[in-house]
Parts: sequence; structure tokens; C-alpha cells
Amino acid sequence: MTPTLGLQMILRNLGGIGPTLLGQTQSTSWFQMILKPDVLPFVVGIVAIVCGCTVGAVTAVTKLVIAHRERMAKIQQGIDPDRPGDKSGA
Repeated sequence: MTPTLGLQMILRNLGGIGPTLLGQTQSTSWFQMILKPDVLPFVVGIVAIVCGCTVGAVTAVTKLVIAHRERMAKIQQGIDPDRPGDKSGA
């Protein structure tokens, strides 16, 4: 087996990207590929993980922004936000 033939075999087994790299046309679109029953559960899992992480990150950043704004408002009103004891700021 020549090195070029081995590379071509590897590229053919890559699925969607292999034929494109070999200069062949592809009959199925990427959307049709991910809707195959053997691929769809993995795609759903990956999308769920990414969305979950994104929601968590947005929630954390939002909480930090709100805490910062409240702290700045206390400072502008002349209240020490780091004062021990009463956490209400009064």
C-alpha cells in the first residue's frame, strides 16, 4: 500500500469531510448527515451540554453584574458595602 492510497482510504472513512478533501462531490448535506438515527442521539447530547453550559454562564455573569450595580449604588449613597453586621445596608 502506498502512502497516498492509505491517506485516501483514511479520508474516505471520515464521512462528510473526506470526499470533499478528495475533490469528490457530496450527495448528502450536513443536515441530512446529523439526522441519521445513529448520529442524532450524539448531536442532541452535545447540543444539550452546550446549551446547559451557556445558560449557566449567562446566569453567573448576570448575578455578578447585579451584585456590582448594587455595590456601586451603595457607594454612591455613602453606605459602606463592606460594613460587617447589617447586610441590608440601612
